[in-house]
Amino acid sequence: MIFEENLLDILNETGINVLLTNPCARLQTILNLLSDDKNFDVLEITREEHGVGLAAGAYLAGMKPAMLIQSTGIGNILNTVASLTLTYQFPLLIIASWRGVIDEPIVAQNIFGKAVEGLLSSLKIKTLIVDENSDLSDIKKDIERCYEQNEVIVLLCSPRVWTQSKELYLEKEFVYSRQRKQPQKVKSDELCIKPSMTRMEVLKDLTRNMTSNDVVIANIGFPSRELFHIDDQNQFFYMTGSFGQVSSIGLGIARYKPNKHVYVLEGDGSMLMSPGILPMISAYSPDNLTIVCLNNGSYGSTGNQPTLYTSGFIDFCLISQGFGFNPAGIENICQKDELLNIIPQMSEFQLIQIFIRPVNAKVERIPLTPKEIGDRFIRSLKS
Repeated sequence: MIFEENLLDILNETGINVLLTNPCARLQTILNLLSDDKNFDVLEITREEHGVGLAAGAYLAGMKPAMLIQSTGIGNILNTVASLTLTYQFPLLIIASWRGVIDEPIVAQNIFGKAVEGLLSSLKIKTLIVDENSDLSDIKKDIERCYEQNEVIVLLCSPRVWTQSKELYLEKEFVYSRQRKQPQKVKSDELCIKPSMTRMEVLKDLTRNMTSNDVVIANIGFPSRELFHIDDQNQFFYMTGSFGQVSSIGLGIARYKPNKHVYVLEGDGSMLMSPGILPMISAYSPDNLTIVCLNNGSYGSTGNQPTLYTSGFIDFCLISQGFGFNPAGIENICQKDELLNIIPQMSEFQLIQIFIRPVNAKVERIPLTPKEIGDRFIRSLKS
């Protein structure tokens, strides 16, 4: 049995059922095997940070996710793992092809490849070296303990173990997997220049019409603080870090809890940070996910500094259409009467952009630990 087959068997035996992948030349064989493997839900991520957010959402929804990436990608996720996975005490297994250590043909891989083990150690993340196929039998218990004790474990898999795929240099046919949707033309005068509502006012109207079947993922900072102050609920997940990953968490929950409707409270600054999640939401198209972008044209939680971009010329509704969102499921809102009219049918939309004034309410910080927020959220989904 080759290494890749052995690894997939162990993942299946330990109950891993979601794999978040990003391509690497070393991973070619295992990605080919996964294309026919029905034991795992395999999601292609556009950036490694989105994989961490999706893994958090999948775990909150009762799944056992793992990431399959190149070791260089660990450099992209260190802060997200620290401020989300470790902070909330979520489990996560990261399987990485270890680049830059043995016969590495790409010079740019070397510096980080040699430093990655030390960087992980500095965060007290358990790191296991897999140097040959037989090493896998020794780490099965570690993988089980990862999910039993809510740990983060990284497998650094040596170049020696990966099977060279014969398809690496073959040209493959490129075809569109689905019909492309043409964006609608939006006149510039249709957008509101002077929004009338504050974030607090919008959240009051939204929560007043929510049911026990609705789940809310609230962005870092004042969106979470204001929501908690207005109407704290167990099914509200408040973020304290990992800026830019609120939609990826929401996508993970929506995909594995189809009986719940998930509302993500995004912000324009957050969406600027991670627009790469939009094509993933479009591609996987969960009917039970609504992104509510509260656009105040500023970074609200750091002092309302204007973003320049969203306060000037960027329209996320047009951007989302370019990423494949259905134009019929997108809406711009500026005034309170527009909001009240659309609230009864909000669950039918993929993305609603609500323009608000850059005002933060004077509310205290949330008096819950991240673990308390996560634990009660999980219980609410189970009930």
